[in-house]
Amino acid sequence: MQSNQEQLDINFEAKLLPEDFTDDFKNIVNDYKCPLCQGVYFNPYVDKCGHVFCKECIYKYLDQFHQCPLSKYELNVDNLNKLVFMSEILEKQLVKCKNRNFDCDWKGRLCELESHINVDCKKQKIICPHRGCEKIIFREEKEPHILLCDYRTLACEFCEISISFIDLKNHFDVCPKFVMDCLQKCGKQVERKDLTHHIEEDCMNTIIDCPFNGIGCDFTCSKKELSKHFKYSSAEHMLFMYSLIIKTQKNSNAVKQNIFNAISKFQDKVNNMDPNLYNFQIYQEEKNIITENYQLISEIRNSLNSLVENDLKNHYDVFSQLKVGFILNNKKKEELKNEVLNKDILEMNIESQSKYNSITNNEGSINTLELNENPIELVKAEDNNASNSSKSKLLGNKRRKNSDYEHQEVEINLITINDEKITIAE
Repeated sequence: MQSNQEQLDINFEAKLLPEDFTDDFKNIVNDYKCPLCQGVYFNPYVDKCGHVFCKECIYKYLDQFHQCPLSKYELNVDNLNKLVFMSEILEKQLVKCKNRNFDCDWKGRLCELESHINVDCKKQKIICPHRGCEKIIFREEKEPHILLCDYRTLACEFCEISISFIDLKNHFDVCPKFVMDCLQKCGKQVERKDLTHHIEEDCMNTIIDCPFNGIGCDFTCSKKELSKHFKYSSAEHMLFMYSLIIKTQKNSNAVKQNIFNAISKFQDKVNNMDPNLYNFQIYQEEKNIITENYQLISEIRNSLNSLVENDLKNHYDVFSQLKVGFILNNKKKEELKNEVLNKDILEMNIESQSKYNSITNNEGSINTLELNENPIELVKAEDNNASNSSKSKLLGNKRRKNSDYEHQEVEINLITINDEKITIAE
């Protein structure tokens, strides 16, 4: 009696009943019933007493009672072992779908039943996958329900954030980009975040005070009626402006008088001031003047330095150009000198050769006929005299040419110097 009461305190759910098997196997499985859930063994385990239970049933029982449900011997989960051979026998038996009452006609082996229930059975009841929706539906109803579920997720058409359909209306009431009509019925549509700015700045139906409110006009109207108010109240506004000008002049005179009084009091204080303190103030003023002059002198010095630096740079460029001109002039003078010298030498050689030939032909032949003494030596003597005279003539010509060249060189130098002076002057 106590055992039955203990079992009643625990809710044991049969995972597998004899009715779940086909008619051919019902009688066979009647001998394989769990004593706790009264259903067919589902994942059977055996204890040390030899009693067989469903795994889930015996584990749930031992969580509260540490004894065998039947023999009352001490028992814990370490004393349990899985009956593999019995599981294999039962898993090969043909079973029907548990949802056969909902017109599911599936039949298959027991080992395939769990996969069919969890994945394929269209009559299996499931919970809507949308967060917040707890509606239980058949698996075959899942797709159409998801499309119409109140908790389906949508993107706001204005701000594009994801939100559930059931909250969409409330979201529109606070969405910053929701487009709404102007609250003052001006005909404009603006986003909620810009509504305040529109009413304050742009809406022509906004009620405002007359701009002359501060000087006496207490009229209020909408922005679109303001021009009409200006048109019919211009004279009144002119009177307000005239009154303001008169009042401002009076206040200005009063302010001028107050400033004059303050200056007079200050002058009296200066006159009555301690001489030492007064001298100190004069010293401070002189110091400030000296500082300002020093800064001005520094600026002038910097300007002069920059000017001098630029002039030096410009003169350096001119000097570089003159230097290049001098080098070119020197090269030209050398070339001219060599050309004149080569020309003189060539002329001298030609002249000497011609004279030598004439002397040889004339004097040499006469001496040979008139003198019988050593005609060859006479010819040589004549030749020597002729060569000496020709050499002296050549040297004279050379000196003359050189003097001409030196004169020409002097003229070239003068021209170069004059060019140099002209260049510098430019």
